[in-house]
Amino acid sequence: MNTREELWEDRFWAIRNVFLATQTLCDNNNERARRVAEATLADVTSDYAPQASCARSFTELMKSDPERAWEIFNTADEFVRTRSKSRQKATSQITGIARRRK
Repeated sequence: MNTREELWEDRFWAIRNVFLATQTLCDNNNERARRVAEATLADVTSDYAPQASCARSFTELMKSDPERAWEIFNTADEFVRTRSKSRQKATSQITGIARRRK
């Protein structure tokens, strides 16, 4: 994966985390789940988070244009899920190769 792809992946993870944490806060009465969601939002929007600006912008978009935010979340979620499956497959293949060499 090149640097640009890594940047997109980091941004999509931030967007996904913001969306899912916000949904948890809106839809969940479980105090423990709400604390985790609040901590996630604080972490991803922290000045020290690598994609804090992206996370903050997406948070604002969720308030100002929920339909557009939903579309962006779906794109981000699909990207993350596709990458995870690709990585799992690649990891499995590499592990299999390494085992055969022993």
